[in-house]
Amino acid sequence: MNAVQFIFWILLCQVPGLVGRAVTQHHMSWYHQLNQPFFTPPDGAFPVVWGALYLCLGCAGYLISRPQLNAQNRKTLGLFVLQLALNTLWAPLFFGRQEMGGALLVLCAMIVLTGWIMRRVWQPARGAFWLLVPYLLWLLFAWGLSTALLLLN
Repeated sequence: MNAVQFIFWILLCQVPGLVGRAVTQHHMSWYHQLNQPFFTPPDGAFPVVWGALYLCLGCAGYLISRPQLNAQNRKTLGLFVLQLALNTLWAPLFFGRQEMGGALLVLCAMIVLTGWIMRRVWQPARGAFWLLVPYLLWLLFAWGLSTALLLLN
């Protein structure tokens, strides 16, 4: 195991969480004024779930980067980084700009990219596939929550 590479991926995958936390904490009053669906988790659940998911993403990024960097692997890493960039964009759109529709589109792109990444890593990095399963499930839940918030407000 390359410890420097592992730490790099763990730290890189914390960026969306740090950006999200910075933006979210300043706009919670707006969020609490929205009509919430019955399945909205308590506020305290979000940092716990996202913290665990960002660790899983870091481990998955490391596993994806481990095989020899050929053209296919570079493309998969590019998709992974693009998905992280979209993840980083989501909170500023949803909370900062209060653009629920735009944030929902970003979330849809994240779901598609994550599924695509999972398909690409099934053979070369099966561990990365399994680390991405809870992330995809949470993205699907977030899609349902975001859709409900958009429809209710």
